Amino acid sequence: MSIAASLGLAVENAVVLRDSTKLALRLVPCDVLARVAHAGGLNLLELGLAQRLADAGSPVVAPEPRVELRVYSRGGFLVSFWSYYESGTLWSHYESGPSPGGPTARYAQALERLHAGMRTLTDAPPHFMEWVPGAQELLGRRDKTPMLTASDRELIGNTLASLTRSIRDRGAHEQVLHGEPHPDNVLDTENGLLFIDWDTLCRGPVEYDLAYVPAEVAALYPDVNQELVHECRGFVLARVALIRCEPDDQLPNREQELESNLRALRQGPPWPTLDALNRIAPPTDPFRSVAGSDNPPPQPSGDVRLPGGRLPGHRERCAGLHPGAAVAWVGGPESECRVGRAAGSQSACFPRTLRDSLRCADAAARAQLGRFRGATGGPRRAQPP
Repeated sequence: MSIAASLGLAVENAVVLRDSTKLALRLVPCDVLARVAHAGGLNLLELGLAQRLADAGSPVVAPEPRVELRVYSRGGFLVSFWSYYESGTLWSHYESGPSPGGPTARYAQALERLHAGMRTLTDAPPHFMEWVPGAQELLGRRDKTPMLTASDRELIGNTLASLTRSIRDRGAHEQVLHGEPHPDNVLDTENGLLFIDWDTLCRGPVEYDLAYVPAEVAALYPDVNQELVHECRGFVLARVALIRCEPDDQLPNREQELESNLRALRQGPPWPTLDALNRIAPPTDPFRSVAGSDNPPPQPSGDVRLPGGRLPGHRERCAGLHPGAAVAWVGGPESECRVGRAAGSQSACFPRTLRDSLRCADAAARAQLGRFRGATGGPRRAQPP
């Protein structure tokens, strides 16, 4: 938030829109979307690519025009700024199955337009199969993938090897791709369907992108090899299964999704689409407010209650239980927020998500700013740093 304010954007609060390995925030009242990730967690090509596509009329969300087109870095985090749209993704249309009158035809047309625009790009992102050697190496590391059994590792490895060969043997035309154009990466706005999230930008046949969309959408996309689409679906299932068991994956229901993907791989073709596989209610974020209340959901026993009986959120535990603390975020699969008291002793708490690491990192700064304003006679309401 301090970066946005330094760029001249009016920022009084931030509303969490997404919270997993990356954080999406709506900054108000300036109405800008900020994407936040740990260092190395953002694709540095995405801003320039999205801007060129937007300028050419492709259906994408453009970077925020009021700030310089760049990724900003501060305190071990990377931040990019995007135009904000007050609209949801297409996930709600497909979580219970496609409905008559839904966006299926528009979805297929928008994806076709996106691919047409991307064919004009001269960027050379990695081929989607360049991920495979590293994946096979990861499968051989039990310490890195403890959620997988020996049979799971063999299943994923054999599936990737077999489908890699068959997809390559088809010799399909290749181009720059979105990499994950599934329904949760498509906004349904007043300006039409717009694609977001370019972290998985890659090169390959359009059939690979189509493997991520509902089957009825892929069926409406013209002039594609549906057999290749089907093979790519199997590849995607194996890829997503491995991603779900990586140590830094923070999807709230990752264990459930991993088991669903493994079950589908065990059953073999015909491969289901991701939306058909995961038609469940969106997972509950345990750190979001409940029932429209400002109160956080119940926390494990032992938390200290705030005035009025409310249980503290993570930031309040750090700032309230460790007054005057210097807070530092230590990354890694067993990441923790180290809280050092002024006297030099240390204690630690363990954030669940990226949002909580940010909460820890700014807790002490908020408290210090509040004390400073109180001492100088300024307003006592501390603004986010």
